[in-house]
Amino acid sequence: MGDAAVPNNMKTLKVGARPGYKKAAYYLSSSMNQTVNPCDDFFEYACGRWISEHPIPDEYSSYEVSSTIRDKVAQQMRRLYDSKRPTGSKAMDAVKMIYQACMDTDRQRNMRGQEIIKATEHLGTWPIIYGSKWSEDKFDFTETMIRTIKTRAVSIFMNINVLPDQKNVSRRLIHIDQGTLGLGFSAREFYINEMKYAWQLKAYRKYIIDKATLISQDVGISRKLTEIENEADDIINFEKKLAQIMIPEEDRGNFTSLYHQYRLSDLPSFISV
Repeated sequence: MGDAAVPNNMKTLKVGARPGYKKAAYYLSSSMNQTVNPCDDFFEYACGRWISEHPIPDEYSSYEVSSTIRDKVAQQMRRLYDSKRPTGSKAMDAVKMIYQACMDTDRQRNMRGQEIIKATEHLGTWPIIYGSKWSEDKFDFTETMIRTIKTRAVSIFMNINVLPDQKNVSRRLIHIDQGTLGLGFSAREFYINEMKYAWQLKAYRKYIIDKATLISQDVGISRKLTEIENEADDIINFEKKLAQIMIPEEDRGNFTSLYHQYRLSDLPSFISV
């Protein structure tokens, strides 16, 4: 692009030379692929170098500049939480106390499984732990889901949040989305492509078996290893079936196609309420 393409009023603009401007200019220029003619491919010209130097990690469905910033902030927050020095903020000190309590492995080891046992008993008896003591007649699926979402913030079959309307941010809507699998929100492929992710599924199965065995010992219930293994296999097989009906992450990039607004009174036509 020659000099004639630059408007006359832009030729007289002064360029800021303060450190902030220089830093911003460096970040922008380092993201550009200036070997490309912007008239041929402006996207490659503006972002090509950043894309080539930042491939999407396997654990992400997308990656952008904000992703690197988010990772950096997470590292800074961890250093803050690990620090023993008071921050002067009552709210932040409370968060640090909770974080450090979660990271206190010695205390957790002494407590053994008492806290998780108390939490699971609030939700109901866990078949993998209690075996034949679990009663299907006494099991209320709806009540269990309500308690789980309210107390554990776990989105099993569906994710429900109150968020701004994407098409009208002045109002809020109840957003209902697909839930989360045991290996994570974006882990659908782990269950679908068993050959590729056999190691991850094997580790997940071992994790379930090991934890269930330890908790059953803390409860004082004797269960055969084969019984726990069968229960773990049932869990994973159920998740595989659930993964098959979930929308893959690569098909969730178009927010317009995911936007379906209904009234609360319309719900009975979709589900039994």
